[in-house]
Amino acid sequence: MARRKISIQRDLGTKESFSDDQSGISSAIDELAERMATVDVGFQPTHQRVYEINLERITPDPTQPRHLLPHDLRVAVHNKTVSPAEAMRELLNRAKARDMVALLILGGNHDEPVSEEDLLAEDTGLFALANSIREIGLRQPLNVYQVDDPTQAVQIVYRIGEGERRFWAHHLLVQQGYEQFKTVRCIIDTLPDDEDVINQRQEAENAARVDLPSIARSRSIQRILTRLEAHLRGEENNEISQRELQVAVGQKVKSFTGRIIGDRMVRNYLSLLNLSPEAQDLAESAQLSEKQLRPIMRLPTEAERLALIRQMIEEKWSSHQGVQKVTAPHPSLREFSNATVEQKFEKKVIEAAKTIISLQALPAENYEATIMVLATRAKETKTFEALQGLRQTLDDILQKATDLVELEKTDLPLEATDDRDSQILADEYS
Repeated sequence: MARRKISIQRDLGTKESFSDDQSGISSAIDELAERMATVDVGFQPTHQRVYEINLERITPDPTQPRHLLPHDLRVAVHNKTVSPAEAMRELLNRAKARDMVALLILGGNHDEPVSEEDLLAEDTGLFALANSIREIGLRQPLNVYQVDDPTQAVQIVYRIGEGERRFWAHHLLVQQGYEQFKTVRCIIDTLPDDEDVINQRQEAENAARVDLPSIARSRSIQRILTRLEAHLRGEENNEISQRELQVAVGQKVKSFTGRIIGDRMVRNYLSLLNLSPEAQDLAESAQLSEKQLRPIMRLPTEAERLALIRQMIEEKWSSHQGVQKVTAPHPSLREFSNATVEQKFEKKVIEAAKTIISLQALPAENYEATIMVLATRAKETKTFEALQGLRQTLDDILQKATDLVELEKTDLPLEATDDRDSQILADEYS
């Protein structure tokens, strides 16, 4: 029986062998199941069968709310411009270059030099999961669906239903040189006719996770909202307010988590999706909570949000510290009345300078994108005129400051050092 199982697993993956041997496989397994059913062993066989499948035949689900890779690598894998193995190599290279997102995904410490020992010491991240799989094996197989891929007409390919972290952990082990993990244990499910069934299964799995990042939960809620909106508008054929829709989403979440969330909390989660892809990557890889991200959404520019998320991660802020940083204490009426125009202007200029410094610290591509957004906003007439007025004011201030510096450099001393200098000074002022 062991040899028969090995041959089944070896043949699995090519469409020809799968179709030719399907009747023989079914009969052998059905015969075994029938014999087992006549003996009281305390369990019953199910229709689910576990197979070893080559990693190269498995692709992630691009619609999965939880994202394990940075957005650019995830898009590249989906578009098949890079393979999952190449994406994992790139992720490791970024970690070596001290990229914060890559280090957080892998489980490394971005404050110290990267080393495998540091990464394995972490209790979260792909390195910890990969180490667990290497030591004790994969305890829970992946759930995959057989799908048709026009680019691979000969080979059978599979799409992940649940278990993407385990999939990437196997790729990480292969990159570390453990060739035996080029295959992964999977349960092959029948692809449902309705894609919503897959979505609901993923949402149920994600909802059950206590460590699900708030960004991933936001995407899951957005998907529930989209599906509910289409369903309600289609059935009742009438208008439904956004608040009613958000209340319905909150009640739907109860079927997965056992707890209703209010429409206000639904709005809070959905607002997180207004963050840029870079900010979402950082927030998700650091597993920041909705409460931690809530004050960040009050900041007016994407550059400020990204900079503050980085600072929050580096300094390990609590949600209370985030609120204190974003919401400055309001001065009393006396303090406000006693503050001069010069003091107010100086404070605003210093704050603007800090924002500019944060903006200039961005990578080149992010800087260009942010500048383009700001330039687009500045096209509005009132904004453009206000910026022009501010520019003129700053030019006047800087010119006055330059004049004062030059005056100090050229001003002659009141006391001459010798008689000749005294005579020259006397002649000039006579």
